[in-house]
Amino acid sequence: MGKKLLGILGVILLFFSLELQAELSRKYDPVVVEGKYLPQVLGSAPSQLRLLAWKNGSFSVIPYQIDERYEEMFYWQWTRRRRELVYALNLGEKAKPDFNPSFDADDELAFMSWDLGEKAPSGALPDGAEVCQEIEVQDPEIGQSGYAYLCRFSHPPAKSTKQYVFIGGDNDLFIGQSYKIGYKTHQLFFDQLHLGRPGDFGPDLVDRFKVNYDCYGVYGAIVYSLNNNDINGFLRGMKLGPVRIIKEVVSVTESWPHVQNRLLHHIYYYPYHLEWEMQTRAPINWGELNDFTYSLSLDLNPKTTEYSHFLSEKNPVPVVVDGVLDEEELKLDYGPQRWEALSTKHGTIYTHLALPFKAKGLYPDLYYVDMEQKKDEPEDYFGMFGKFGFTVRHLQKTGRRPVIFRLLYFFSPAPYQRGSEDEFIKIYTEPLKVRSDSHLKTAVAKSLPISLSLIHISEPTRPLYISYAVFCL
Repeated sequence: MGKKLLGILGVILLFFSLELQAELSRKYDPVVVEGKYLPQVLGSAPSQLRLLAWKNGSFSVIPYQIDERYEEMFYWQWTRRRRELVYALNLGEKAKPDFNPSFDADDELAFMSWDLGEKAPSGALPDGAEVCQEIEVQDPEIGQSGYAYLCRFSHPPAKSTKQYVFIGGDNDLFIGQSYKIGYKTHQLFFDQLHLGRPGDFGPDLVDRFKVNYDCYGVYGAIVYSLNNNDINGFLRGMKLGPVRIIKEVVSVTESWPHVQNRLLHHIYYYPYHLEWEMQTRAPINWGELNDFTYSLSLDLNPKTTEYSHFLSEKNPVPVVVDGVLDEEELKLDYGPQRWEALSTKHGTIYTHLALPFKAKGLYPDLYYVDMEQKKDEPEDYFGMFGKFGFTVRHLQKTGRRPVIFRLLYFFSPAPYQRGSEDEFIKIYTEPLKVRSDSHLKTAVAKSLPISLSLIHISEPTRPLYISYAVFCL
């Protein structure tokens, strides 16, 4: 009898642990839903809306934000112009409200997956709510679902007082739950990064983020390089909220005399990671006449990251960062990588580059150099110390119009453990499913890394819903 009872208890504990694991498996995912997929509350004043979750038998307001957007005309090159969706910013030179003050089709609702609750009983509404839109978010791997309810009130309840991201310094410091990141020298390229927790961050780990273009013009007859110093960043402003901070920047690159390349960038600061939505194109695109190699990398601070360990998807055995490019580092697989990681005594930096389906034939190859004696301007610390990131060759294949690259950094205060990258990488490679109005579609990311499993797959049809979690056509 005793053994039988122990067996029953073991089964109960197993089911309990599986349920607990399911609930916690996707706790870092942001959920972003466009207004056009929330028809029940479309046209409402944002001040009348609240996002609630059903927990412990009742509704409670959870942290969320509504980011309003509108179209604006931008110059591209010379007299060429294009229309772009920009955010209604609340801080900065271009801060102004949306021309349509209601919650409209292109506005975005943002919240975190960890705040989701259970499915509310049929017909249940929060006190005073006029109408509610149910939002179901599902983990595609295990089928576990969480729910939130966006409701309209004549007299809405108070908003949640929780806040997950903050701004500091001279509005150039962004603080999440596991990182503090600063921009002292450039609006796009950070030059300060601390890991830890609010109130207990470690030392600065980086020299700075760096961009490099290697340009081969007229079939290689003209060769030149561009770096951070050749790219000007003009801050349009920011949208501050409790769930994410959005930074909107226009970059201008003059890669040839009097030839300007203007691009719009959005950087999203979430509680544990940042997503840089970068418009990308070759500095000059004259077809096969030119060739470009594009590198996006993070140069480290030798005073705080010496004897850290670098590894990646194709290089699971860590190599030591010490400023000397040794045999083990030369033998790394420098081909396409879904993720890379730097494990330090202060925490771990993970990175991932997602390329759009439009960028056929482009791959996020590994970029890694560990040579502290090799000059690498601009720099505060001489050399290329554990400099790691991604190289994209033949950038001119993107075509004449800008495409979106997504560069992600996820920050953990813990040292790297095998498999720990899954919590971050799945946000973008196995995105959540989102359902509203009883229509469920498999969500796919706006852009995906091109891995060996994708090389021979044709371009998919355009989805109805997309998620990390995001709805979009």
